[in-house]
Amino acid sequence: MVSCCQKEGIPVKALIVDDDQFVRKCIQNMISWKAIGFDQTLEAENGAAAYQLALEKNPDLIITDIKMPIMDGLELVEKLRGAVLDVDIIVLSAYNDFEYARKAMRFGVRDFVLKPLNRTNIDQLQQIILELKEKRSKKNTYRQLMLNREALEQVLEFSFQEKNTRVVRDFFKNEVFPSRLRLEDAVDCSLLLQDVLFRFLEKKHISAEQLYPAREQAVNKIRSIRNPESLFDYIHYLWVSHLDAIYEKESASQLYQSYYQEIVRYISEHLGDFDLSVKKVSDYLHLSSVYVGTIFKQISKVTLSSYINQARIEKAMSLLRDTRFSISEISSMTGYDNREYFSRTFRKYVGITPSEYKSMVVRTQSEVE
Repeated sequence: MVSCCQKEGIPVKALIVDDDQFVRKCIQNMISWKAIGFDQTLEAENGAAAYQLALEKNPDLIITDIKMPIMDGLELVEKLRGAVLDVDIIVLSAYNDFEYARKAMRFGVRDFVLKPLNRTNIDQLQQIILELKEKRSKKNTYRQLMLNREALEQVLEFSFQEKNTRVVRDFFKNEVFPSRLRLEDAVDCSLLLQDVLFRFLEKKHISAEQLYPAREQAVNKIRSIRNPESLFDYIHYLWVSHLDAIYEKESASQLYQSYYQEIVRYISEHLGDFDLSVKKVSDYLHLSSVYVGTIFKQISKVTLSSYINQARIEKAMSLLRDTRFSISEISSMTGYDNREYFSRTFRKYVGITPSEYKSMVVRTQSEVE
């Protein structure tokens, strides 16, 4: 199974950039670098030297002044973003550097500390560093998880060999926690997961002509979703649906039928639950709502929510034929906590109200007697 642990042995580095040596030493000496988890601090006296050092040493954090000779901090930030370096940046700015700071924000910089530096500003700087490091720690955990292609392919291969998607469902249930991710990181992970899936399918000799439209659709869908949990719900469905598509029809049919029977059984046993819903059924099966709905409609030709309503009304009709129960009791017994809503829904499906149906049943029974 995929490990969520961060790689050990890789030093965490900070790069301090300022043309004033006193400022660099002040930041070096007044921040408790070791205590907050940094192994190494580097220095550069201008943006040009800092850029070369960043490419060579790949720091996790850069603290840079704005106004410097040769290359200023704004140009440094722009070049770093252009080089796609994964680095957090804190900008040191004076009150009169506002226009520079505003431009830096266009390149994704969100953290600023005012100069001249004093104890208060240094404390603020250390707090920002701690917050950035915590965010990076979470992000790195997920990147290492998602970038472990070999482990992800093992999940797919095992599922493929067993003709069973349970291992995939377990992976998404136990290894992926989208609520901890920012949207941009969730999109990156989702794009990687779809890439791993389609490359795996190519290895299984599925033609590129078949896969290309599905892949293009998946990428567009991923970029359109704005919620991390919805993203991973979609990727879960994507993996499972494509794996099912390449299983033997008999195996896939048996898998779907087993899920379908379990869904029908669960609904039958919980019709009286006020909160019975597609989500509750999905949570019980540890499957995504999209996947459960797809399975059910493929076999029954109706949506799961429609089936729940139909099952409730059929049970209500059966109970109405037993004159011992009142309409309010029957409403509650079939999962409706509001009698008026029960009556409207009953009429929608049957064409008459529960009272009219009950009267009709009583009249028919009297005629028979």
